[in-house]
Amino acid sequence: MNANKKKEKTKPYLGSLVLTNETLSFSGVTIQLRNVTRFSMHEIKRHHRVSLGLLIISAVLFLLSWSWKGWGFLSFITALITGYGIYEYFRPKLYGLVIELSSAFHYILSSTDKEGIEKVYGRISEAMRNPKRVSFAADFKPDKIIFGDYIAGDKYEVNDSNIDKMGSFNSNS
Repeated sequence: MNANKKKEKTKPYLGSLVLTNETLSFSGVTIQLRNVTRFSMHEIKRHHRVSLGLLIISAVLFLLSWSWKGWGFLSFITALITGYGIYEYFRPKLYGLVIELSSAFHYILSSTDKEGIEKVYGRISEAMRNPKRVSFAADFKPDKIIFGDYIAGDKYEVNDSNIDKMGSFNSNS
């Protein structure tokens, strides 16, 4: 696996996903659902470049160099390491949907929206089992997955409910 593939695995997928009973389309790829042998949902482990031990050592060195009024090179380097280490440990968790094909090739769609990934997982599962027509679209945003009906093209989202339940927008009696 090359470095670009590893980097893509640890970043959320940004784009749209369109599902019908026969196909799943995303990022310029269309998959026939009958070729999907397995799909699963799980948390994607992110590897930290700054280990916990290095983070603690750099934080201690930064505090010592700062208390000695040594705002020099050592303070700058330890501040960078400490800041980046803290950033890494407090990044949002990433959840992924792994789609494995009969050719043993697999795709990973990931997002920080756990409920959205669970909903996509459920809808793909329903489309694979249900002979009734299923069609929907999902837009993967950096922090959220927005769902809509692919046929009608709507993207309504009001308090995570269906627009049909909202009633009329007509102000006339």
